[in-house]
Amino acid sequence: MSIPANLSSIWGKSENAYSGIIAQTLAVSGPFRTHFLQKLISHFEPEISPEILDGIRAIVRDEVIPTNVVTEKSCGIYGRTDVCVTFETLTLVIENKIGEGFQKEQLSRYDQYLRGLNDNYLMILLSPSDYRVAEYEKPQGKGRFAQLSYKTLLNWIDSYLKDKDGLSEFDRTYLLSVREFLGEIEMPNIAQKEIDALGAYRDGNNAIKRLTTIIKRVNESIQNPYGHVAGWLGNYILGHKKMLHYPVYFGFRYGTDWYYADRLLDNKCEAIIYVKDDEKDKSIALPTNEKLRQVLPVLEKALTTGSCKVNYYERKKDEECRLVIRRSLASFDDGNVDEIQKWLIGIFNELEGALRAE
Repeated sequence: MSIPANLSSIWGKSENAYSGIIAQTLAVSGPFRTHFLQKLISHFEPEISPEILDGIRAIVRDEVIPTNVVTEKSCGIYGRTDVCVTFETLTLVIENKIGEGFQKEQLSRYDQYLRGLNDNYLMILLSPSDYRVAEYEKPQGKGRFAQLSYKTLLNWIDSYLKDKDGLSEFDRTYLLSVREFLGEIEMPNIAQKEIDALGAYRDGNNAIKRLTTIIKRVNESIQNPYGHVAGWLGNYILGHKKMLHYPVYFGFRYGTDWYYADRLLDNKCEAIIYVKDDEKDKSIALPTNEKLRQVLPVLEKALTTGSCKVNYYERKKDEECRLVIRRSLASFDDGNVDEIQKWLIGIFNELEGALRAE
């Protein structure tokens, strides 16, 4: 499970802190750096000169590693740039502006310094999406300047996390942490569903407390005194117990923003028991998943009803759900907590019996 770290408690929230995180990420994560450069090409192709575009494409194609990545790069009498990524054939400068305005001719001075080096270079102004730059403040070098919003950068991080297979738990957690940290700069709109949810917050909070109590009682019934109860990403409240060699999670799911993303039954909170695929070694994971696939018909025959679903999923990458059994809470009469608890315990025992029989 990837839980983002609170980077602002480590770095603070200064402009230098955001520049440092960006520089660090581009320095240490080669695959993400390549993704970043590819997005630069596709996003700014009409604005960047063909010569610079060809240089970036060559870096991506040949997987070129930067010779240096620094913050507060001295430009002599012209000032200091926030982030400088140097390749043998290209210099990429990022000027980070969050709230403060420009010093007099700041971008033009950096541009003059870079032209004096006689290098290929691209200067990027990174700023919140509502940051406006007057024409007279922009450098005169055509095709060597682009303005990138933090909102767009966050979208690039999201697309990388979504599309990149085989990310390690460390890499995913790190980039989720970076995304959360940089996301503090852009103030998102308040969605209508969030406005509507504010009025129901108290009722929802009380319901979550009762669901948590149910999980604790299930833990006691299945003799799992150390099984934790965790609320993850605002979508799940889950307990956990190892069943044979399988990590089994049980509890309640009321959102879809996680590895298991199927729509909710009846579009309501549901009771759920699932087996998670957290094995990195495919030679181990595939045989155990095959065993789950073999018990699927037994479980489907015993458990599937109009309100209860049993599903098995082929492994595509690490951390995927292998098998899930779930039932909408709307199908329990008046939300009867005793019946919900009884169902979870019964399904847990049914699953364990099927696995042991194999």
